[in-house]
Amino acid sequence: KPYVELLRVNCIVRWREANTFVTDDSIKRAEAIKVAIKLWGMQNNRQIKSENYIYLGDTPMSDVNNAHWSAQYVDQAYQIGLLDSLYKWSSTKRLSPDQSITRGEAVELLVKTYLLLDKSWLWTSETMITAIFEDIDSESSSTPYIAYAYERWFLQGVVDEWKQVFLPNQKISRSEFAKIAALIFKDF
Repeated sequence: KPYVELLRVNCIVRWREANTFVTDDSIKRAEAIKVAIKLWGMQNNRQIKSENYIYLGDTPMSDVNNAHWSAQYVDQAYQIGLLDSLYKWSSTKRLSPDQSITRGEAVELLVKTYLLLDKSWLWTSETMITAIFEDIDSESSSTPYIAYAYERWFLQGVVDEWKQVFLPNQKISRSEFAKIAALIFKDF
């Protein structure tokens, strides 16, 4: 709850309905992108238009037209290089903005945002993340980002049947996403 409140008072997230954040629901890709762009925009003095703003530009994503509420965020995220992992398997650049984002995708998106804010690079981790989390695929594009976030204390795994796992392909809850975003935000 304190993580959600930190993001809310800084206008990065808002309540979904009547003072609730619906913490146990999964977060959609478009919602996650909006949070990442708001984090990036606040630190770069970029003005993001209001929710009621009608975006008139085109987005590079085939399934996000300018009438979609997230169009301005998607376009900005694409321009600064945050989205490549979210459509990497699609030759038509389909983002699926209303689909839930996975834990691995969410961490990659937020760590990329962090690296842009920190103006630093993703280094090769000394942590053997596949030894810590038994369910991490060393070939996955999100693996170095998960290792980076783990080393920075932005995330932790879960214990499942006596072993430490991260569950990178599972949906991430709104509260888990808010915690990682808030920990990144607190660094700046």
